[in-house]
Amino acid sequence: VQGATGAQGVQGATGAQGVQGTAGSQGNQGVQGATNNLTISTSPPGSPSAGDMWWDSDDAILAVYYDDGSGSPSAQWVEIAAGPNGNQGAQGVQGTAGSVATNYTNSLSNSVQRTIQSKLDDFVNVKDFGAVGDNSTDDTTAITNALGAMEEGQVLYFPHGTYKITSAITITKPVGIRGDSPDVARLQFHDCNGIKWDLSSYTSNYSTIVIDGLCFETTVDGTRTGLQYEGKVFYAPKAGRIYMTNCWLRGINSTKQWLTAMDLEWAYKSYFEAVWVYGRESSSTDGFPINTTGIKVNNTTGCVFEHCDVYRVKTAWTLTGQSEGNNWNNGVVVATFNGFIFTSLVNPSNHQT
Repeated sequence: VQGATGAQGVQGATGAQGVQGTAGSQGNQGVQGATNNLTISTSPPGSPSAGDMWWDSDDAILAVYYDDGSGSPSAQWVEIAAGPNGNQGAQGVQGTAGSVATNYTNSLSNSVQRTIQSKLDDFVNVKDFGAVGDNSTDDTTAITNALGAMEEGQVLYFPHGTYKITSAITITKPVGIRGDSPDVARLQFHDCNGIKWDLSSYTSNYSTIVIDGLCFETTVDGTRTGLQYEGKVFYAPKAGRIYMTNCWLRGINSTKQWLTAMDLEWAYKSYFEAVWVYGRESSSTDGFPINTTGIKVNNTTGCVFEHCDVYRVKTAWTLTGQSEGNNWNNGVVVATFNGFIFTSLVNPSNHQT
């Protein structure tokens, strides 16, 4: 009888690692990938291959050449359209508001700070009241409003321009007017008198007005008065009433003129320099059919006319009433019928020309 199977024996130890086999032979090289071209030109490149790209530099369009191998019309340039716009980003945080300057300090030493508004108020410009100065817009109301708003002693500035005025202007307080120069700053009066300073009832006995750098023009022939001044009757020592420099009084052309360019009444100790009065072009034999006058002086003492010229009016200068000590120095009177006329004087009346 066969005996029972004995128990399994213990597993033997693992054998040592075998020697590495030799390397296998190198595989075949893979197929080279396709090469695509990018052309930048104003017209499509010739003989393109599928996948080539073209940038149309005239119209800023990018296109790719599509060819599925079936021939035309499948082989063609296809525009690469831009993708849809992305969503708008969130709005950034608002920056801090800048500061607004409200004060002004002169750069000179020992100056003090004041407001910008105070600085601007030193200077009164007629355009701040709506005047235009384009030789078309009627600036009468704007000029009247500006003069009415000013305080005694202030001067209204007229920038470069021609200011159309359609009715006479009367000023009842001592305020002045000034322009850039009479050849570029013109007050043009359309068939009306010019400006009258009527200070006959003004409370102060000592007041001076400044007139400078302006041309006073009329559009008519010998029917209107340019500038008028009527001061307060005052016999004690007094300050000069008018300080007028570098001004012209004339017509808008050679056929127009003032009847009287300046008419002065009680204009004590006024000073006029480089004032030019010009009448209408006229024949020396026509006898001046219109009785035009350059400057009338009545009841006025101590005026000085320095380097003032009067041309082509019938009478250059007349003095009447209580007018003494008036001086005409280094001036010119040309092409007038009468030079200086002294009439109806009240003694004493002494003058120098």
